[in-house]
Amino acid sequence: MDLRASTSGRSHAHCGHSQQRMLLTRTTPRVRAQSRKLCVVPKAFTSSCRELLREYGSIGDDTYSRVNALHGGLLDDIPADTKLMPVLHHLTNNIGLSSQQLQTVLVKHPKVFTYALDDVQDVTAFLTNDLGLSQPDVQAVVSRYPAVFSYSVKGHLRPQLAYLTSLGVQDVAAAVVARPMLLGEGIETVIRFLKVCGVPRRQMASLIVTYPIDYCCRFIFSAQATRGGSQPTA
Repeated sequence: MDLRASTSGRSHAHCGHSQQRMLLTRTTPRVRAQSRKLCVVPKAFTSSCRELLREYGSIGDDTYSRVNALHGGLLDDIPADTKLMPVLHHLTNNIGLSSQQLQTVLVKHPKVFTYALDDVQDVTAFLTNDLGLSQPDVQAVVSRYPAVFSYSVKGHLRPQLAYLTSLGVQDVAAAVVARPMLLGEGIETVIRFLKVCGVPRRQMASLIVTYPIDYCCRFIFSAQATRGGSQPTA
């Protein structure tokens, strides 16, 4: 028997085992890190809307139950994984809403959690890029008027921005931060109402920005009112 061959074989085997142990030692932390990541995501996606809002938004059960009851069980019907969680993550991580602001959004417009994430991101991009709002200003607009997410950027928000500019609003961004409902519906009706009241066009811009008009109100115009007769009624 060749002792040198035997010793050499054991040496190669020992080296092979050592290399395997070193490889396992090097890869184990990475595998564990990946395991931790895989454990976090499924936990969130298997939670209910109530649990997600409580855990990530600090929304109490009383608030959840009240909002859910007022809107016919809307929150219970929202798919937690495909709808609520992506939007919730965007509102808290990307926009940076605080727990109090998130609760305000939930109470004012819970339908925001039913919207597609792409649409919510498009509106956020409009506020940031088209209007040039800072993150704190975006937070203020979203928390005060979360229904802004219900509008199409191309179909409504950009035309509305152009319309406000055409009225002579000097700083549209500042005006929107002060009165976010300027981005909503009803501005044309208010302008028509002001025309009937005899307000000069040059004063309309400052009026709609400084005066707390309810832009969502609907005015009933009679034939006489449109001809300059009796005043319109709300």
